[in-house]
Formats: sequence, structure tokens, C-alpha cells
Amino acid sequence: YEWAEAYRRDYQKRFITAAHRAAKLACELRDPKLALRFCDAILHRDPIDEEAAREQMRGHPAMGGRDPAKRLYK
Repeated sequence: YEWAEAYRRDYQKRFITAAHRAAKLACELRDPKLALRFCDAILHRDPIDEEAAREQMRGHPAMGGRDPAKRLYK
């Protein structure tokens, strides 16, 4: 429905803002796996979110894998 589009965008923005905060908190708590899950959720909704992509590139090496970070960079 067209009338609901403004609400969808607003709730999507709210979700992305909350997911960014949650990812930062997970990083501060040294839980890169959880931070990556939040970043995945953000990128699923907004594939060009640069902040989430950068956070993923930092998170993969923290878990011992550099190849996913390199692929994401490219």
C-alpha cells in the first residue's frame, strides 16, 4: 500500500540506527560474531551502507578470517 511507504522507510531507518548501535556495543564487548550478525542485517536492508561494511571488514579478522574481509573490500 502506498500510504504505508513512509512508515516502512521510517521503521527501516530506525532499525538500521539501532543495529549500528548494537554492532558497536558488541564490538566493545569483544563479541565480533554478534557484531557481524548485526552488520549482516544492516547490509541485507541497505547493501551500500559503508559503516556496516567497514565494521564487517574489522570483524572478520578478529574471528581469524581475512579472506571474507578481502572479498568484502573488493
